[in-house]
Amino acid sequence: MASPNAANIYRASGKLAINPSNLATAWPHGGTGLGVCSQIRLMAGLEEARVTAEEYGGQAVDAVLRQGDLMVSTLMRQWSDDALDAIFPNTTAGTSARVVNWPGTNRSGLLMTGRAVVLAFTADRQTEHPSLLLYKAIPLVAMQAELRLTVLRELSVPVIFLGVRDSSSRVASMGLLSDLSL
Repeated sequence: MASPNAANIYRASGKLAINPSNLATAWPHGGTGLGVCSQIRLMAGLEEARVTAEEYGGQAVDAVLRQGDLMVSTLMRQWSDDALDAIFPNTTAGTSARVVNWPGTNRSGLLMTGRAVVLAFTADRQTEHPSLLLYKAIPLVAMQAELRLTVLRELSVPVIFLGVRDSSSRVASMGLLSDLSL
């Protein structure tokens, strides 16, 4: 049993990278850093269905675990070529930077698994705080995303990475970075 210690309260600060090749090297681990991100959230997708008993007036007597979708969401706060190319399904090279196109060459009906990446959240304090690895993550611009084009607010892009099973049937692992493997 852990003894209460306010110094051990975890504040999740870290960085995101896609397609890392070696977790033992410094961030972005041989992959591509996604620039400045904020509000990184993990939605674990764990659900339970209650088992009730009629003889006890419909009270719960057990619960059944159901595995839902695992997702990581973030706000991309930096307009960088690497991030744009990873997130948006339709980008092209401009003369000085990436250009996002709608609808582009990838149209409705495209299966997004072809755009899947390995996503790594690397904790700033790697020996104390957990990091996260999604083995196959589909980058999706959040539905109904509003990109605010104003001087009064940041231009941030809400992104969701949907974890799906890789060829080894893995979705994600969370733990100290030294304990994770690609």
